[in-house]
Amino acid sequence: MNLDDLAVDLAQRNATHGDFSEVARLVCDARAVFSDAFLALNPEQFLAFDMILLKLARIAVGKSDCADHWRDIAGYAVLGARSIKENKESPAVEG
Repeated sequence: MNLDDLAVDLAQRNATHGDFSEVARLVCDARAVFSDAFLALNPEQFLAFDMILLKLARIAVGKSDCADHWRDIAGYAVLGARSIKENKESPAVEG
């Protein structure tokens, strides 16, 4: 990839993901809010949680109608849930 291609790619991502600096600030602010919660998470849950924060920031700053952001959140939530050991799972709530 040459520099011209990279510039085009970054411009396209800026349009869908939002300004990188704004997204970074928002994610760092959210991490500070949830820092105590991170201590209770296993590594897979931690990464899933962190990636969900990133996707939420992209929705808030970028295009909220980008379906990939929403699908990614669902995917990371499933990966976080899969990391829970069977004996730690809470019973399903019937509604």
